[in-house]
This record gives sequence, structure tokens and C-alpha cells, in this order.
Amino acid sequence: MARQSKNNTVCGRYFKWLVYKHANGTYWADGRGNNAQLNGNGLKALGRYSLGSRSLKDAMSQVHKLDTSQAVLRGLAPHTAMVGVGSPGLPIAVGYGHYLKYVGRPAVAGGADPTTVKRYGAIFSKLDAWCVSSGITFWNQFSDETLDSYLAWLDGEGYEYATEYMEGTTIKQCVSYLIKSGHLPAHCAVTRSLPKPQGTNTYCYTGDEVQAMIELCDNDPELNWLADVIVGLSHTGMRISEFASLTWSDIDLKDDVIVLTHKGHIGTQAQRQNARRTKGKRSRIIPIHPTLKSRLLGMKRGVSQFAFRAQKGGALHADNLRNILIRDVLLPLKTKFPQPPETPSIVDGRLHSFRHFFCSQGIRSGISPTELMAALGHRDSKMIQHYYHQNSASSAAMIKKARFLPTNTTGALPEEKSA
Repeated sequence: MARQSKNNTVCGRYFKWLVYKHANGTYWADGRGNNAQLNGNGLKALGRYSLGSRSLKDAMSQVHKLDTSQAVLRGLAPHTAMVGVGSPGLPIAVGYGHYLKYVGRPAVAGGADPTTVKRYGAIFSKLDAWCVSSGITFWNQFSDETLDSYLAWLDGEGYEYATEYMEGTTIKQCVSYLIKSGHLPAHCAVTRSLPKPQGTNTYCYTGDEVQAMIELCDNDPELNWLADVIVGLSHTGMRISEFASLTWSDIDLKDDVIVLTHKGHIGTQAQRQNARRTKGKRSRIIPIHPTLKSRLLGMKRGVSQFAFRAQKGGALHADNLRNILIRDVLLPLKTKFPQPPETPSIVDGRLHSFRHFFCSQGIRSGISPTELMAALGHRDSKMIQHYYHQNSASSAAMIKKARFLPTNTTGALPEEKSA
């Protein structure tokens, strides 16, 4: 049994530990004093570990478990050494495995789409690698400070704020679930507040740029199909995943609407696997603009069920479409739309930029935020602010029309008097 001295130094069977009380009230064990010997033998260094208790007595009983588990991880003790000892905490991979299983539960029980589970899996794989390099083995060691350290690492790796926010929030949700489901004690909660990102750095095309894209593609027989795609994306504001799944049965040219139905809950599990999924699992109706209707009427229906198809008639794939757009459209138009150095230009645009274009042009054309929310599939008007990009020319025109003073009835600036 490990023994304690007055200065809370605990000598376990394999390592020496310094037990101390953390600022959050829990006791931790610091094993870094062993690292000189470990490094000399080519073994992974020890770090600081939460003992998962606010009671010194309980913490002392956990040191022995921690001591044995860390010895097993470094090959200094057989796995059988853990028999009867128990685990000092919930291993990182085991914990997020529980959470991913919960997130991927059946759709009827409120589970997320397979793409969401896959995206979360990538987040936790990255976190797992960082934890290994940081000497963090158990979720019981996680705290606000641990999350801060991980986010700082993401920052140093050049990740954008929105990515850091999403990953940090996902980790917090995981810890919350593990506590709620009884896998972690309540005192392991991560309470760090993460401010939601405001605004966007996504480039928004101008009307002249979109017009030039369409004309370039119309004048090249091999890119005529892409002109149809650009008109479709810019006049509906649809996400590329939704747009690529659009079938002729979704398009009502009699009533001039596109009925975009979420199909992730229809049919058997096998049928739902590749079914269309809309953001928020909400179906919506999108009015068809006359320019888009003209395109649709001129398009051949072919063998494929999809309305918009790639050059050889196959389905649209986001990665291929993005690469072709950049190579054959945006780069050739770069010189036509020059920008000062270090200023975003047309070549910085992507497929999602058409969604920003649709929203911005809609606002400038007088479409109400409520109508735009319905077309874009948002419930929060703040998302309209997120997608709206202010145009200096249109803003100047509105300012000139404004009446700020009673004497300035025309909106024109008063003439300056000569000195």
C-alpha cells in the first residue's frame, strides 16, 4: 500500500507521486519527478493526473490505482496487475466511444446523421493524439484548464476560430453526456464558456462576378453544364449537398417552386443511408427565380434522375466541382476582377460563396429576412446577418437617400460655403 509523508509525497510500487490540491478543489498527482529515469530507459514521460476526488483520503486511495495503471501503460507491469485494483478513471478513447455511440443512435431516437458522427469522430481522434502527447490518459483529468490548453494548441496549429469553437463545444458536450450517463462524476464538468463566432471570412461574389462566370461557361461547350450549376446555386442559396441531390421530381415548374424534402427519416435504415438530409432535418420550399426557370426549361432530362449533372452526365461531387470551378472559372477571371494586395478576390470564392451571394443580393433587393430564412432553411435571423455581406456602393446609395435632418429633404448634402 502506498504511504504518505507530511508533504503529500506518495511512494507507490512503481513511481513517486506528489499529491496536491488543484484550484478547482480536486486532488491531483504529479509524477513528473520520475521522468529522468523513464526517459533514460526510453519510456514515455509521466504528467499530472486528476485523482477525481475532493477528499484527500479518497485521493490517496486512488494513487495506488494510478501508479499501477501507468506502469501497465509503460510495460513495467503486466495487465494482470490491474486485477482487483480497478481503474483510476475513464480512458479518453473509451469515453468518446460512449459519446459517439450515443450521437449515432437510431434516427427515431434523435440520433445524428452518419456524416455528423464521422465529423465528431475526426475531432476526437485529433484530441486523442494530443492527449497522448500531453500525458492525459483519463477524462477524469479533464478540466477547464485542459480545454484551454487544447484550444491553445489548435490556435498554434493555425486552425480558425470557428473550428476551435466547434471542437471545444463538441468536447464539452461529450463530457456533459459522460456525466449525465454516469460514466464520470459530476465534479468533472467542463464549464468554460466559449463565445460563439460572429461574422464570416467566406468570400462573397458580386453580381458582376457571377455574371462573368455564367458567360464564361456559356461560351465554352465543355462548361455549359457548369453555367447551369452556377445559376442554380446563385439563385437558390442551396447548400451544395442539397443542390447535388436535387431531382426533377423536386422541381415544380407549374407553381415555380422547388420542394426540398428531408428524407433521412423515410424508409428502412438501408434506404436512409444515402438519402438526402437537409440542415436541421427540416424540409422547405424555395421559389424559382425567372432566370433559373429559363435554365431549367432549356435543360435536357437525360437518363439520370438528378436535375443538375456533371460534364459527362454523372452526379455532382462537391470536391470535383470545387476544383473545376477554381481551375476553369475563378482563376481565368482573376485578371478581370483585380483587387489590391492582401485583399480577398474572386479566386478566394468557393461553392458556399454562392449561398452568401444569394443572401446578400436578396437583402439588397428588398427580400425580407423572414423570407430569406425560409429559403435558406434557418430559424435564427442571426444567420442572415452571418451570410449578409455589405456592399459599399449600395450602402452609399442608401445613405444618400436617407433623410437625417428636417432641412435636408432631398437627401443631398448641403453645399459648402467658401471661406
